[in-house]
Amino acid sequence: MLPQGMYIHIPFCQSKCQYCDFYSQPLSEPQWLEDYISGLVVEIQQRALCCDEREVATLYIGGGTPSLLSSGQAERIIDAVNEYFCLDSHAEITMEANPGSLDSIKISDYRQAGVNRISLGAQSFDDEELKMLGRRHRHSEIFTAVEELLKKGINNYNLDLMYGLPGQKVSKWEENLRQAFELNPVHLSCYLLQLDEQTPMGQRVKSGKITLLDEDDEADMYEMTIDMCAQAGLNQYELSNFSRPDYNCRHNLLYWHSYEYIGIGAGAVSYIGDRRFKNSSDWQAYITNLKQKKLPPIEQLEQMKAADKLADIMIMGLRLCEGVNLQQTSDRCAVDIGEHFKRAIKYGMDREWLEIKSGNLCMTRRAYFISNQVLCLFTA
Repeated sequence: MLPQGMYIHIPFCQSKCQYCDFYSQPLSEPQWLEDYISGLVVEIQQRALCCDEREVATLYIGGGTPSLLSSGQAERIIDAVNEYFCLDSHAEITMEANPGSLDSIKISDYRQAGVNRISLGAQSFDDEELKMLGRRHRHSEIFTAVEELLKKGINNYNLDLMYGLPGQKVSKWEENLRQAFELNPVHLSCYLLQLDEQTPMGQRVKSGKITLLDEDDEADMYEMTIDMCAQAGLNQYELSNFSRPDYNCRHNLLYWHSYEYIGIGAGAVSYIGDRRFKNSSDWQAYITNLKQKKLPPIEQLEQMKAADKLADIMIMGLRLCEGVNLQQTSDRCAVDIGEHFKRAIKYGMDREWLEIKSGNLCMTRRAYFISNQVLCLFTA
């Protein structure tokens, strides 16, 4: 049976970042979080009643700022998943964290609750860049947080970094990477800044107050990232993700392999069977419904036909540097993948965007930065 993951959304943060378009809201009242956790536990219980009995292979607590959770709240969530769904005894349990909201006691308590991986939202090692992004922490707090993680025995941690910021020089991005490598992370995620027009930073770009970098500079930063990560012993296994051996993010691999996952919490997305759907993004309505033992309203995102699922598997799988194993995917889908996507594959190979290595269809390095253009070849 294919593995299954679970994502739990914590929609609260200390303040909203300038670039963020995820569903989140500043936490004004501590009671909101306590009421929300009670709702999560009820939803976990209710979802279990209508899902197949399967172990949860990975659990990812994202947000928002999940590190606002007290140790007791984190433990209640993880215990509920284990009680109603059964967590794999070797499950990867990740929690996102802001460097400024972690301390020694909290880290120790999270680990005791079952968290064995931390994704640290560093974003930048430059205080001016952090200020522009609306981040609350300063670069020194990243070093402090990592030091405390290692002291408490959590060496499986990721650093999130962001490049292509307005006014950012290639040399500044290079310095960000060098400081990240000083911390010797086992996993690094490097994302190009992508702005929704409705975010505060997006509005400033629209009004001409700030200007995004041109594509050539962004491409130079991306190519530098690949080279510098390789030199630092971090293997690129996905377009934006790099890790040391055996430290790939198992939860995100479920997404990239198009395996099923259950989304818990306001605004959380699920992929089950042929459907991709999300919970209502109103956290207050979410709590109200679950107090009455009612599941939150859902919004249907996709009802997939066979062709849609094939396209999804290819589009997600080609983000992985190893690509898509043609034989295994053909067996999984009962369709000859090479034949079904014959024209798209030929088009990509003719332009040296795609290649076949050891039975895997994968993107060439020259196609990584224009990946969206390549992946569009496989839309249903």
